[in-house]
Amino acid sequence: MVAEQGLEMQFPEGSISGVAAFRNWYEGVIRIFFDEVHIVTRVSTTWEAGKAVVDVVVNWQARRWRPAAPRSEWLGFDAYQLWDMIRSPSSGQPVIRRYVVQELRPMPGSIPL
Repeated sequence: MVAEQGLEMQFPEGSISGVAAFRNWYEGVIRIFFDEVHIVTRVSTTWEAGKAVVDVVVNWQARRWRPAAPRSEWLGFDAYQLWDMIRSPSSGQPVIRRYVVQELRPMPGSIPL
């Protein structure tokens, strides 16, 4: 679901470019967070210069355990995101070329990310 060429992603912890960097990032986060819930609460799309610009809000909740801690910790955020989507030249399917987390709003009681 991501562009094979020109992929850019901006997360709260930093930016990455390319599919290989995205794979590395993803492999890292699936080892940190568990019991994740993603609830899409808003999606709107506009068209600009041959791409879809998608405004997305996702309520993300998860648990995290840090070695030696007696318990896991709960975190919850509303993630405000912008996605630039294009058609894949190879498959013709829509893919994400640019993904930006604009803001993370913590839910009451959440630990910091």
